[in-house]
Amino acid sequence: MKMGNSARVLITLLTATLLLTACAVDESDETANDLRSPVAFDTYVQGSTTRSSQPSPAATRSSQTGVMSTTEVQASGFGVFAFYNASSPITTAPDFMCNQWVQYDATLSHPWHYTPVKYWPNTPGDHLSFFAYAPYVAAPSSSTPGITALSTKSDTGDPTVTYAVATTLDNTVDLLWADP
Repeated sequence: MKMGNSARVLITLLTATLLLTACAVDESDETANDLRSPVAFDTYVQGSTTRSSQPSPAATRSSQTGVMSTTEVQASGFGVFAFYNASSPITTAPDFMCNQWVQYDATLSHPWHYTPVKYWPNTPGDHLSFFAYAPYVAAPSSSTPGITALSTKSDTGDPTVTYAVATTLDNTVDLLWADP
């Protein structure tokens, strides 16, 4: 069977279209991953007149007890608990971030940073619930004033912070927590 020129052109166009479609799918998948926004943080201490860095997509508003300043938060960093698709009240363990240390480095383009970087969900209907506190404590101790215990990765429900008040003003540790 002999093929005419119009049939060859049609087959060539169909083949070219299929090849371009396959490439376009790969590129769009890579582009979609590249366009996901990292979860970024900033701080605002109530009563402070300055922000610690440029505003970011997930600026944390904080309430304060005592007189913890932006400079003190920058020195210690803060801890974050985050839940993926959390319901209210939360009935799961912190499966997105668990006591993630967010540190400050003024030399970086985004001064508040953490490792490994996490990304906002890109599926419609997905969301994250965040809880934050300062100053950051990697391993709380019941023998010192301030934060003496924190929720762990296996604890379900809203995170908890156990705090011991110092017996003298000089040993007082200020505490900040995030408001929804």
